[in-house]
Amino acid sequence: MGSALGKRNLELVFGGAGTGLMKALADGAIDSGGRVVGVMPRAWAPRRAHLNISRLELVDSIQERKRRMLSLSDAFLALPGGFGTLDEFTEVITLAQLGVHHKPCGILNVNGYFDVFLDFLDEMNTYGFIDSSDKNAIIVEHEPDRILDIMATKAGSPP
Repeated sequence: MGSALGKRNLELVFGGAGTGLMKALADGAIDSGGRVVGVMPRAWAPRRAHLNISRLELVDSIQERKRRMLSLSDAFLALPGGFGTLDEFTEVITLAQLGVHHKPCGILNVNGYFDVFLDFLDEMNTYGFIDSSDKNAIIVEHEPDRILDIMATKAGSPP
């Protein structure tokens, strides 16, 4: 995914971590000539910050981090992750549902990682907690280039 972003000269805004999947994503973008901006709570930086990115913004709290990432981003994409990924992605979906933003939201469903989550969204719809339009607004793809193409179209910019 990082390589696909970098090759398209798209700026990656991410959580700023220098470990795990976030580091791999950032490194892929950097290695492909991309620009990478990390946003991280100040208290985490000494232990977790990726030190080889274009810019690292330090904020005071996780809430401020989410607000800053929302303002910097033109679209949102969830990759496999844990509670933080689920928290941040469901928040941007909720904000879109409420009309706070109109930015594309997507899931890169690598090896079916998000299948259970997508099934859960179907259950939420079945029970009337969300409309099918809410779930259908989420772009789901397995291939990085394909999801970027679709997201660019939804954002109104060329891929």
